[in-house]
Amino acid sequence: MRAQPAPSVAHVRPDDEGFLWIDPEAFGKAFAQDVDPVQAQIMAVVQKPISARIFRDKVTRPARELKPSWYLVSEIDRMIPAETQRFMSRRMGATVVSVPASHWSMVSHPDKVAKLISDVATSAA
Repeated sequence: MRAQPAPSVAHVRPDDEGFLWIDPEAFGKAFAQDVDPVQAQIMAVVQKPISARIFRDKVTRPARELKPSWYLVSEIDRMIPAETQRFMSRRMGATVVSVPASHWSMVSHPDKVAKLISDVATSAA
């Protein structure tokens, strides 16, 4: 599967050090559209970048081959389309839970995310 990038990827900006940032002006709309707008503005200002290397480095032995996996699909994610998330979770052989959330599901649906973490911890015990 070769998915097309989500439209919100257009708001990702590289810096001179090889890190990627989300344009603060577009952060709420692109990344956290179901989060309180004031909270999304704060998140935009304090965001931490990710290394662009994550998109090109090769993993030699994915943990999914060694351990059980769970995946939370964010159904209205504008950064990673839900279809792509479902593809990745199938490839992982993950137990899947879905929420009607943006990329920031842990902020917009904290109870559902906490329940998933609790369920995972309980099943692993």
